[in-house]
Formats: sequence, C-alpha cells, structure tokens
Amino acid sequence: MIFRSRCSFAIAAFAAIGFGSNCFAASEDDPSCKPLLDATAKMEQTDHHDFMTERTGDTTTEAESIQVGDVSYIKVNGTWRESRMSPKDSAAQRKENIHDAKVFNCQYERDETINGEASAVYKTHQESDEVKADAEIWISKGRGLVLKEVVTHPDDKMAITIRVDYANVQKPAGLK
Repeated sequence: MIFRSRCSFAIAAFAAIGFGSNCFAASEDDPSCKPLLDATAKMEQTDHHDFMTERTGDTTTEAESIQVGDVSYIKVNGTWRESRMSPKDSAAQRKENIHDAKVFNCQYERDETINGEASAVYKTHQESDEVKADAEIWISKGRGLVLKEVVTHPDDKMAITIRVDYANVQKPAGLK
C-alpha cells in the first residue's frame, strides 16, 4: 500500500490498497512495471485479507484489512469497521498515484518460494512530493497476485510488511 499522506499507519495502509495492497504507483508505460500493475489490478478484483505490521524505531503497530466483493473492511485498535474507501476508490487512488509519481523504478530481482508458492520478487523505488519509498513485492507466478510486500521509508526509518491471504476470505464476523 506508499504514495499517501503520512497519517497513521492503519489509515495510510488501507488508503491505497483495496489493500492492497497495493502499495505502489508505477509508470504504465514501463514494461518492467507491467507485472506489478497487473498483479495490483487483479488483487483489486479479488477477495483478500491483508495482515500489516509497521515498525518505526522501537514501536510496532499491527493492522488488518479485508476486501470482499465491492466492500473493504479495516481493523483499527482491535475493532473491525467498514472502510470509507471502496476497492473502486482504491483503484482510483492508485491511478492518481501513478499520475503524481515523480520517480518510479521497478526491477525483477529473483524467484523465491513464499508459503510454498513460487513467486517473482520485484524491487521498486518511488518518489512523490510527499514521500520516498523502496519496496520488495512478491507476486505469485501461478496466480499473478501479490503475496507479500515490504515497504521501507528511509526518511522516516519506517518499514511496513504486508502479507496477503486469498483463502476463505469472508466479511469480518459481527459486522452487518
């Protein structure tokens, strides 16, 4: 989930990723970014559950989000609620991020197995007026979906790790 305001982790993380996740903007014209853009677009259309951990100095914050159909849910301070930002809103935010990015570089790094699933790992570097960030993004070779992201903000000495689960995703219990 990168090009967003520097507000709290939970809000920032959920703002750009219908989750997703996704945490990056890219040039649609750069062929090396196509797998990332395709995986992000596919994720925005696929039910998923994100598990996020932010580390800033000695402080660790955890959060979750779930996307089911055209609704996103976020867990903040232990309580689930429906997000004000729908998956469609997240897709629009991603497109705006692409437009606003001043620098974006993507590069295939290596193949790696994550949770028993073959994946391609990409590295990115991106800059906007608001933030600079680097990321490693694991994309499933078989499903073309984002499996994990590790985003670092060197200026803030912050790292965000996001693990994405696609199995048995359901609306959080207890929500109407």
